[in-house]
Amino acid sequence: MDHFRAHADRYITTFLYMVSSFSMASLNSLVVAHLPIPLTIVSVQMAFTVASVGCSPSSLSWGSLEDIRRWGAVEPFLFLGSVASSAVALNYAPTGLMSFCRHAAPLASALIEAHFRNPFVLTAHTLGSMGVMLAGAAMYLSHDFNAWTKAGVAIASVNALFAVMDRVVQRHLIANIPVDISKTMMMLLNNGIAVLPCFLLALAAGEHTQWRAKLRRVNTQSVLLVLSCLNAAALCYLGIRLQHHVTATTFMVLTNMSKLVVVIFGAAFLGEATSALSMAGVLVSIAGSFYYVEARKRAEKAPRESDSKSAHYATVMQMAEL
Repeated sequence: MDHFRAHADRYITTFLYMVSSFSMASLNSLVVAHLPIPLTIVSVQMAFTVASVGCSPSSLSWGSLEDIRRWGAVEPFLFLGSVASSAVALNYAPTGLMSFCRHAAPLASALIEAHFRNPFVLTAHTLGSMGVMLAGAAMYLSHDFNAWTKAGVAIASVNALFAVMDRVVQRHLIANIPVDISKTMMMLLNNGIAVLPCFLLALAAGEHTQWRAKLRRVNTQSVLLVLSCLNAAALCYLGIRLQHHVTATTFMVLTNMSKLVVVIFGAAFLGEATSALSMAGVLVSIAGSFYYVEARKRAEKAPRESDSKSAHYATVMQMAEL
């Protein structure tokens, strides 16, 4: 109980983030299915988030303009690349391909974080858990391997690359060499800077030619879009809050786990087609995720035990000298 109280914010934030990530993935799939204008949808979600944060100006704070510059120079554009490519991938990349690329991403982020000031310690168990997750994703590939296209592979790969860079840079600016910026200010910078480039990308992709036909009526699509905007704002805040507690690699593993729950939900309640092998792959990946959590507990516990033994040894030696 004492351990839970000490880490209550971390556990609660993790739970809320995973719920929000699950609902975001589900809502975006439904919205894009009815409104195949993904970049426009992301632009609307970003604009809504900016307006939401603007309603609470007292929460916006920063230490210096240098902090603003450090965050705003890179992170908003990586954020844009991550969310925009993820939305576009819904139209081009099959679920299995996206899942495989996402499960390969934590290994890349772990290798980068190993060089941080506070390094990510790669243990045999951590690597083993990532291997199990990736094996499960490979099994899931059997579901839609025939649906692969060059465009789908390219978009899924770009999305994984942006996801890794976004998470690593954000963690670096939050925990490694931190900026003095409030969480809501981080939200405002990410969405406020990214919304115009995203809107221009929507124009360049020709989505504006569909606006009148797709958005002229208030119906189910409109309701889903509003819900996705609310969820996007919540997910953005919870994501930044969670990134204060966990490494970029752990963050990506948690995100992948929530996406796997979406697959199970779709197969169980929405009648989405799947196979026994692909569902077995999902379960293997989930098992690998729990293995990862246990591996990280061991990795984080080992330095503390080593420090405790060193302190005890030093005390014994001091007493011996007396």
